Amino acid sequence: MAESESKQPAEMVEGDEKKLKYLDFVQVAAIYMEGVQTVEDTVRTVIGPVYDKFYDVPFQLLKFVDHKVDESLRGLDRQVPITSEAGVNPSSSCSL
Repeated sequence: MAESESKQPAEMVEGDEKKLKYLDFVQVAAIYMEGVQTVEDTVRTVIGPVYDKFYDVPFQLLKFVDHKVDESLRGLDRQVPITSEAGVNPSSSCSL
């Protein structure tokens, strides 16, 4: 019985050696690597042609479109009541 008690802490130490305290996410990420790679390949397949189409677009045109999107969002912000905005992001009213 004394022998089994002395072996138990050694086994626990071995188990703890295989666990990382701060970099555990690296081991967890390795498990999902294959799935992430599949998703990345799918996104490249779908988005690739769109990227190639707009790759040579002049910066001024992109800046113009960006400005129009900004104007639209500002107009939307003016039309959305303040009370509903407060309900959308309750963490902004939280003080630390």
